[in-house]
Amino acid sequence: MAKSERPHITWKLTDDGIKPIETPSGFVACNPLVRSLPPEAHMTLKLQVSADCPMLAWPVASHMGDLTVAQIIMPGQEVTVELVNKSKHMAMTIESSEALVNLYPLLNPGCTSGVA
Repeated sequence: MAKSERPHITWKLTDDGIKPIETPSGFVACNPLVRSLPPEAHMTLKLQVSADCPMLAWPVASHMGDLTVAQIIMPGQEVTVELVNKSKHMAMTIESSEALVNLYPLLNPGCTSGVA
């Protein structure tokens, strides 16, 4: 989708949320705060961002094995991920502003969102 054909998306940020970064294939949502995950631990992480349209979501390549996210994010739903540290010996650190989730809007060019 060419940049000029992209639909307008309104992002809602809460607390320390970071506006998703626009990419050629959609957007990338980033971690708002530094997090540390002990060995063999699980953590639910809210990215503190939501959109006014439905989105497809999937982990960025660097976190494909240790992060899960709902495949479809509904309008107004906060992007939430589940992190798993599979290491038995080392803590995992997720840096502030680190890219975690790819987002692709499910709207046709020229349309506005379905949220009033």
